[in-house]
Amino acid sequence: MFFFLTVLLVLLTSALLLRYVVWIDRPLPRWVDFLPAANLLLAVGQAWTAVGMSAFMVLASLPLYLAAGLLFLFTLPRVFSRQRRVPGLHWRWGKRFAAVGGLVLVAFGVDRVVEMRGLLEARHRFAALLNEKTVTDLTSLSWTGAFAALRDKMIAEYPFTRWKGIDWAVLHAEIAPQVAAAQAGKDERAWYRSLRELAWSVPDGHVGIEGDDRGLRHDEVGGGYGFQVVQLDDGRVLAKQVIPGGPAAGAGMRFAAEILAWNDAPIHDAIGSVKVLWSEEPPATAEGRRLQQERFLVRGAAGSRAVLTFRNRGETRPRTVELTAVEEPEEPKPFNVAKEILFGSPIEVRRLPAGLGYIRIKFELPALFDLHPERDVARALEGFQAEKVPGLVLDVRGNIGGQDSMIARLAAFFQPRERLYETAAVYDPETQRFLPHPETAVRLVPREPRWKGKVAVLIDADTLSSGEGIPLALRGLPGVALFGWHRTQGSFGINQKSVLLPGGLKLVFPQAPSLDAHGQVQVDGDASGLGGIAPDHRVPLDEAAFDSAFGQGKDVVLEAAVKWLKRVDSRVGGKNHGEAWLDGLDPARDFRGHRAACRSPCAGRLGGVSIRPAGRGLQELSHDRLAGLPANLCQGTALQGL
Repeated sequence: MFFFLTVLLVLLTSALLLRYVVWIDRPLPRWVDFLPAANLLLAVGQAWTAVGMSAFMVLASLPLYLAAGLLFLFTLPRVFSRQRRVPGLHWRWGKRFAAVGGLVLVAFGVDRVVEMRGLLEARHRFAALLNEKTVTDLTSLSWTGAFAALRDKMIAEYPFTRWKGIDWAVLHAEIAPQVAAAQAGKDERAWYRSLRELAWSVPDGHVGIEGDDRGLRHDEVGGGYGFQVVQLDDGRVLAKQVIPGGPAAGAGMRFAAEILAWNDAPIHDAIGSVKVLWSEEPPATAEGRRLQQERFLVRGAAGSRAVLTFRNRGETRPRTVELTAVEEPEEPKPFNVAKEILFGSPIEVRRLPAGLGYIRIKFELPALFDLHPERDVARALEGFQAEKVPGLVLDVRGNIGGQDSMIARLAAFFQPRERLYETAAVYDPETQRFLPHPETAVRLVPREPRWKGKVAVLIDADTLSSGEGIPLALRGLPGVALFGWHRTQGSFGINQKSVLLPGGLKLVFPQAPSLDAHGQVQVDGDASGLGGIAPDHRVPLDEAAFDSAFGQGKDVVLEAAVKWLKRVDSRVGGKNHGEAWLDGLDPARDFRGHRAACRSPCAGRLGGVSIRPAGRGLQELSHDRLAGLPANLCQGTALQGL
């Protein structure tokens, strides 16, 4: 039906536009004036069927909708006019040029739809995921009934219950009284908060609540105390930003002040007690949780008070002050995803002053003007090779994820041989287990132009979902090293399931785990709080780096990567590559029981959208072995432990 409606929409829109391009010297029948309105209704019907196929198809069809909409608006006066004039008699050439512009939109839309159809046809291999029921409707139940049914749903179908050590019965017992009280008082805010507390009790960035929070977030963390903090490697907590004119600045705090206590508690204890209920997604690792606690320590309801003790740099005597939170906007996002999809590109390419190549990958989704981002990367690599660029920076910091099939295409230029990227384990209702489906396997297949130079991959704690696939696909390869202050986010589940709840709310969670070549869960945070991809070179966050990054605005992670790339020695820092990627890793911290960090002999989204990270893959809006490691560092949970 979609393609029939698309063909009809293209033909009718083109015919209506052509009447202004090919001149007609006589009035047309009255019924012709109503065709643009009928054409607009046809566009609505085509959009409805496109949604059923993929949100990407709606994106590809946008030029057709724009042409149909503009045609309707420009011809609307003729519907109410009683005079039967020759079409386009006034402003003849202006209307002719406008009609030509409309035909260009139609041609562009046809090209986008055809290209997108080719991309979507590859989804047939994921039938096991596509055919599973992914939406459960509990809207007809009471709040308490829906909450109990939600618990049962999560017990049966959440893919990481054992991997993350979640006891759904305990969580239900803790939160159910809040739900009962909310229902008794018909308190929609309390109902929302109860659901959010459940979701944020799960260390998984693909779990979340969608819907109106009734202003709760603004009321609870819409204020700030006029500064932000960061913890250095030596444990000190410093003010990385002090807002001029804010409460902290008014109390005498300056940049780099050391925070010693908060509300009479030692600063580390105070940070550890902060709730992160209002983070964009639940932190998946202990490290990620700590970073969010640092962030929300200095936020609260406007008008709330906090007593803190700090010592400015250069001073010997600490100060204790009371601050009152004021309305304070949060830091803006590094880029606008919707804007980039509609008008931009996921790929940014440039040459660094050091003579190195630089490619930034913001997300793994097709954009309207860039359906094949891998072609941008191929052109960039060809240009860098022609210019004999000695090294490449691949920046995936802040990458929000997207399609795993695109990860395979982007990472293919760096692969020395074909190998498995991931396999999905799909829920089997009969056995109530997650079983691997080989037909869902995504493989990394080398393709030209092959990049054989050194590569520095930049990561951070905001690299999540499919964005974590780039470092996963490249780590351990010869000449590749990962740089960053922190691990990636640690949320790598595939696709999305959703539960519709009373009050217009929806809980989402991943549909399937990602398994490596050994059938082990990879990347997702585990019960011990480990997860994500650890940097090979964990860039020190000492006082010098603090001053450079937050005082002078320098990119110290990029600088460290450039320094490494410019080394002439083909051995990394004087070590062979098998040793080099371990730089900056603590085995007890980075390998214990975690597959993503331990790519050893004992160890080992697909085609959709996750603008709000809700599971990599199909749902719309997703090494070289190390020898000599002790076997006990690689103890993990096998498939049967899911």
